[in-house]
Amino acid sequence: MWLGLEPHQCPDQVADALAERGVLVSTRDAFAVGPHRPRALRLAPAGPRRDDLGPVLRTVRDVLDAIPP
Repeated sequence: MWLGLEPHQCPDQVADALAERGVLVSTRDAFAVGPHRPRALRLAPAGPRRDDLGPVLRTVRDVLDAIPP
């Protein structure tokens, strides 16, 4: 699933910040080509157990909310 980002959120920087917190995501470069690549991250929530998914998604939200516009 794609997680769209705001214009001020750099996909590489968000991915790095998430990795520092133990959440691994893929940037668009691994999945999209051409001039119309989405400003997004690719999430594949197959790794965490169902009980762990909520905290993982909260971490994603917290990282995105911490990036000033």
